[in-house]
Amino acid sequence: MSLTLEDQAGTSLDTDTLSSPNITSDVLSWVSNNSSPSAYLLKVIATINTDNPLVYKFDVQMSQQNDGGAPGDAGDNFDSARTIAMSPLNPSLTVSGNLLAAAEKDDYFLIKLPQTPVEEVPARYWFEVGANNWPSACSSYIRLYVYDWQRNPLTSLGKIINAPSTAIFTEEVTNCGSDGCYFRVYSGYSGNNPVSYTIRAAPIRFLSVPLVIK
Repeated sequence: MSLTLEDQAGTSLDTDTLSSPNITSDVLSWVSNNSSPSAYLLKVIATINTDNPLVYKFDVQMSQQNDGGAPGDAGDNFDSARTIAMSPLNPSLTVSGNLLAAAEKDDYFLIKLPQTPVEEVPARYWFEVGANNWPSACSSYIRLYVYDWQRNPLTSLGKIINAPSTAIFTEEVTNCGSDGCYFRVYSGYSGNNPVSYTIRAAPIRFLSVPLVIK
């Protein structure tokens, strides 16, 4: 019995074959682009040499991503970027379990830092991105791009992490301000078993120590 998962354009996304007498369940999976909903076709073709019918069953399970702390896609371009505004009451962000793979290669975030009074030095923030896990035998990467609020690339910022490393990479950002900076997390992985990653943002805290001169 052959199994084929196709998109609405007829492109094969995943395939497998079950041979008698194997009755082990098989799984076909695909990471869809939540900003561009699509339809999928599951084709089941069996070759049997008996008049007795072949009985089979299948289950469909759907789950949402959790990009930016809310269910759904973080955004696949600048216009659909998920906006996250920092404030004194909510000064930090930690979101784990974001997913990238296959049709879902980009997550865009517009992260706005708290407004800084003119007389004060702009707040310094740490931004962290790290891979939680990689699909088996994956030889791809995750890359972080940073842009200003006018969508100009900040070429001095940005990192890349290669599979299978789960190291955390960081960037210090001070020039985003209340207008925000765009953070694009890109996966070069083209398979359909997702790469899971975490994104964090938090202000850098300093401790003032008085200096006494005798």
